[in-house]
Order: sequence, then C-alpha cells, then structure tokens
Amino acid sequence: MFYTGGPLCYNKGQTAALAAGNGKRKVGNMEIERKFLLKEMPREDQLPEGWQPAGRAQVWQGYLYFLAPVVRIRYRIKDDGTEDWKLCIKGPGTLSRAEVETPLTREQYEELCAMLPIPPVKKEFACYRLPDGRLLECSRVDPESPRSFCYAEVEFASEQEARDFVPPPQLGRDVTEEPYYAMASYWSRKLLWFKNYEE
Repeated sequence: MFYTGGPLCYNKGQTAALAAGNGKRKVGNMEIERKFLLKEMPREDQLPEGWQPAGRAQVWQGYLYFLAPVVRIRYRIKDDGTEDWKLCIKGPGTLSRAEVETPLTREQYEELCAMLPIPPVKKEFACYRLPDGRLLECSRVDPESPRSFCYAEVEFASEQEARDFVPPPQLGRDVTEEPYYAMASYWSRKLLWFKNYEE
C-alpha cells in the first residue's frame, strides 16, 4: 500500500543511515551525461549499422525527495533475471552533477517504497553499444500511460567529451539542459496528476 501523504514523506535519518551503510557505495562520483528525446524505442531487428544490443531490463523507480538533492530508489530486473535494488542521491545540475549510489536489500527497498506517495515510475530499458564504443541507454517511461515518452542517455568521462559528442541521427532533440525532461521533474508532475485524479 502506498503512503498517501505529501511528496516529502521520508525519514531523513533512515535515508542517511542507508546511504552510509552497505559498504559498496559510490561517493564523490560525478555523473556526466547528455539526454535526447526518442520518437520510439529502437527495434532490435532494425538497428542502425554498428549498433550492438547490450542488455534489456524492466525498471521501477520512485522519489523520496525530488528537489536537489534528489533522493531516488530503484528496482531493476534484467533480461537474464538478475535483480538489484539501489538508493541514489543526486545533486543539482544538468550536464553534470554529483551522485552517491548505494545498494539496498529487497526488504529495505520495499520499506522505502511503502513511503512513496504514488506508485513507482515504470521504465522499459534497453542498452546499445555504439560504433564509437559508448553505451546508449534508452528508456520508455510509464509505457502504459498516455503520457509515456522515450528518451536516450549517453554518459561521458568529462564535460568536454560530452560537448564534443556528435549524436547519431537517430536521436532526437538534445534536452540535457531542459529540466522539464528530468525524471524527478516527471515525478513531480505525476504527483499532481494523481492528486487531481483523486479529487
């Protein structure tokens, strides 16, 4: 059952303890990526020349706090049946931002998920290796919703590398610097949709 209170419904002490625990965590890591809109998810029987499939997954994610720093929980099940649960905290920024990520147990994820004001966002997720070796991560957000949309992301080792990247023609508009297309922003809109529906 999902908590029906406001969007800032999380226990700061518990979240801090989880971020500090579990040992295997990324601290001080900078996430540098560009985001592009897609008209649709790539079809593996019609991939552009040089694109190689690199894995698929189903993902569910929700936000305990959607303003910077963003606090997100995520459950992922890969096409080979492998599962993982993670807590991720992201600082402010668009092209680059600080990121702290730590694994959760299934039980921890479920406890935090119960605090969410609405059900998690579902994503169909697929990765492709581009001819230059970079990984293209494609997502369809809430595929069963009339508000569903698709986007792709590419990560980089530096901001200069990100700026120099020439995207394949199959990618749509670059929305890296448009906060509207951040997943935390989508979550905030989804909260309003649910609130309006309940009213």
